[in-house]
Amino acid sequence: MTWEKGVNGIASLAYLKGLIDGNKISIVFLHPEIVDAVIVSGQWETDQNRHIEARFPLGIALRDEFSLDMLSSVGLESINLVNKNHLNALMTRRQKIQLEVSEKLMRGCLTKDIIKAAEEWGIAINATLDVTMKELPGVKFSFIFDGKVVFEILLDAWSGCIIMDGEIPPIGRPNVFVDNEQVQGILLRGIDVCLARITA
Repeated sequence: MTWEKGVNGIASLAYLKGLIDGNKISIVFLHPEIVDAVIVSGQWETDQNRHIEARFPLGIALRDEFSLDMLSSVGLESINLVNKNHLNALMTRRQKIQLEVSEKLMRGCLTKDIIKAAEEWGIAINATLDVTMKELPGVKFSFIFDGKVVFEILLDAWSGCIIMDGEIPPIGRPNVFVDNEQVQGILLRGIDVCLARITA
């Protein structure tokens, strides 16, 4: 994470540290002593200190715990991913590429056979590019019955995790995206989940 020069960047870093200390979000700074020194002194000292490395055991938690839009408007200059996953291609500011990648992913995962299997039970599966938070895109599969969303699966580009109904996978046991065939199996199981909920 690269923070803006001046007090805005330091204030944002202090806010993020407050969320971490309050167990609101799971982020681990690789050099916490630098973070503490910057916050206490109120100065970056060197430009290098503005580049803060951190581990995000549950990067997807950022969707729910706080808004990166807010942070970016206050003092977060940029975020660069070090550990790549197969869904990172969605994390681009170039909308055309993002759409192309998401459409290819949707076509590869949501096959005609899966669509047909769902329709036999009156279930529609809608695949969309989720840019609710532009810094955290993903591909969402919504299972719809009688006009209502019954179940959702999200392929999160930030963490590489497959999120079921918004439930963040536990640390150490993430359901990480591997390939299209894996998602196809999950989509088929999603039909069973829908049927169980519909008939409950």
